[in-house]
Amino acid sequence: VYHFFFFQAEDGIRDFCLSRGLGDVYKRQVKEGQEDDGDDDDENAEKILNDAFKPDSVIVFKAGDEFLKERVKHLPQEQVEGTHYTEEGMHRRLAAYKAANQAVDAKPAVQDLFKEYSVQILDVVCENKDLNILDAIKVFIERTGKFQTFKSKLQEMEEQKRKKVAEEMSKTQHENQDKTRRDDEEEAEARRLQEEEYKMKMAALKEKEREILDIRSQPLRQYLADNVVPVLTQGLIEVCREMPDDPIDYLAEFLFKQAESFTQQFQSRASRQHHSDQTGNEDEEAD
Repeated sequence: VYHFFFFQAEDGIRDFCLSRGLGDVYKRQVKEGQEDDGDDDDENAEKILNDAFKPDSVIVFKAGDEFLKERVKHLPQEQVEGTHYTEEGMHRRLAAYKAANQAVDAKPAVQDLFKEYSVQILDVVCENKDLNILDAIKVFIERTGKFQTFKSKLQEMEEQKRKKVAEEMSKTQHENQDKTRRDDEEEAEARRLQEEEYKMKMAALKEKEREILDIRSQPLRQYLADNVVPVLTQGLIEVCREMPDDPIDYLAEFLFKQAESFTQQFQSRASRQHHSDQTGNEDEEAD
């Protein structure tokens, strides 16, 4: 929805200005359409008027000649200097407007074109001192809802942009948090696997050491089983049978005696072995 502000006190032919001269645009559409069709009938205007330029409502400011002249006279000198706002310029422009819009043979005025298209028009009489022009315009513009200006639209676009940036920042923050959480979980899992691997290696190493110790201790266990355990067992049996006052001293004395007996037996076996070896050597020499 957009509104068109038309100043009836001036014609549609103006110097180039981006925000003015729309009346000339509408007149030019009708004029060009009539020239193309070769017909001056007003019905052609309705057929060729571009809907893209058609407003939803129009506000027309009206004022008499004397009111406009007085208004121009009270303008500051620096504001009217180099413009058409002079007494001669005002007479010329007012005459041109009346000839184009109010003469008997004049072509339809711009607001007449809007009326043909059922465009709602608000006539504002600037000379009416009892009329609050701004309030009247506001009520007219906001009759179908709050009026959206370019500023409010820009504010809305800026707000949407801020929301989008905030959503992207929030999304990026959540993604970073998720990535950090995944990295922490992966690091913890890798550390757990590393610890389990270390424990398995340590268990295998201990088992290997145990096997080595078993192998190395086999001769010692065999020696103890053959020479120490039987004598110690016999000594304990003697202690239990005799029940001496000092069993430890009794057991020590028993072991000393057994040690002397084993020493004598060992020496006797060694002597016999030595004698046997000498006899064998002598026999080999005699042969």
